[in-house]
Amino acid sequence: MTRSQEISIFLIVLTDSLGYGINIPLFPFLISSEGGNAAFHIASSTTLFFLVQSITSPKIGQLSDVYGQRKIMLICQLGTLISLILCATFPTILTLYIARFLDGLTGGNFVIAQSYVGSLTDKTTRTRGFTILGAGYNASVFIGPIIGSLLSINFGFSIPFIVGSLIVIISMIASAFVLKNNSIQPSKLPSYQAKQLSYQKSYSNTTVSNNINWSFWKLLIISATERLSFFIFQVIWPVWISDFLLDQGYSENYSRLYTGSTLSYMGVINIVLQLSLINILIKKWGERKLIKYGLLIRAFSLMSIVFLPRIDYMLFPLGLIILSSGFLVSPITGLATLVSESSTSIGKSIGMIQSSKNIGRLLGALFSGLLYTYAGREAVMFLPAFLCVITAIIAHKFIFSFGNSN
Repeated sequence: MTRSQEISIFLIVLTDSLGYGINIPLFPFLISSEGGNAAFHIASSTTLFFLVQSITSPKIGQLSDVYGQRKIMLICQLGTLISLILCATFPTILTLYIARFLDGLTGGNFVIAQSYVGSLTDKTTRTRGFTILGAGYNASVFIGPIIGSLLSINFGFSIPFIVGSLIVIISMIASAFVLKNNSIQPSKLPSYQAKQLSYQKSYSNTTVSNNINWSFWKLLIISATERLSFFIFQVIWPVWISDFLLDQGYSENYSRLYTGSTLSYMGVINIVLQLSLINILIKKWGERKLIKYGLLIRAFSLMSIVFLPRIDYMLFPLGLIILSSGFLVSPITGLATLVSESSTSIGKSIGMIQSSKNIGRLLGALFSGLLYTYAGREAVMFLPAFLCVITAIIAHKFIFSFGNSN
């Protein structure tokens, strides 16, 4: 993948996800303004989103293989655009659920971007390609909140959604003119793959389990558990920190600004890690060791927030949490595509990987709301920390049975 292609796909993923990232810090205050339980509704709507997306991602990946990434990407971006316009026009709790459902239904944007990178890279450069994607996505999710916080404080709830819609339109224009409409031609594939990729056969009774080897399934389990631990923290974090600040006597505007600022701080760290340090560490240690270290670092940082809940200390464990994500997301995806590459198409493999992550995100969103409501603030840090330790043990046993020699 050339430098221009790397920059183009980074910017497309960045702008595409930024439209949603802008609105992350608004949800707790929007829901509270209508008298709703912020923790419950954020967790429920996020769970709905990932439930729908986990069902549609493999199909979207297959369709991108058949019809090309650009065409399907534009359809997915259109769904995101409509959901943001709905929230801008009717900023209510009901609209939030409708928008999250629609965005989940067409939420294959990142799957297609991964498939696009997979088609342009080989085994030696694939992890770097996924690292660039991760940097664009995570940076947008964390940089967007500071923009959304400032806009909502000065202009109300609707304006951030409008700005998000405009950003998605820019991303659609970039996708239309930058992305090639790559597709896998059935005539160039082995006969069994050609049959899978023909439209008439793509939804046949052939089960995925016949096409994916056991190493791939083991990585899917690790991927889902890793995302579960992270999303228990991430989904509830805006509610957690805003309630913490309000209890400490800070104003609502300060709480909103601080919430967006912490997320943006994590975004800056993520950009530095993904575009520089992670690639160096992958060459030095390999994906397998990074995965194990990342899980242990995350467990330590989550426990630090519980035992030292201080505003002046908070940035340190938050930075470590982002460091752990850099150690985990791209290396897991890179290993998964390598072990699955010989038995299934890239788009379908990426769809399966994304679905495993979405299962973890879905359960993480669900558990975060339940834990926060019924078990308290400490529980949303203790449980993911415990899961990280257990997953590190599992990862050591499973991942070290295959892959590179690092």
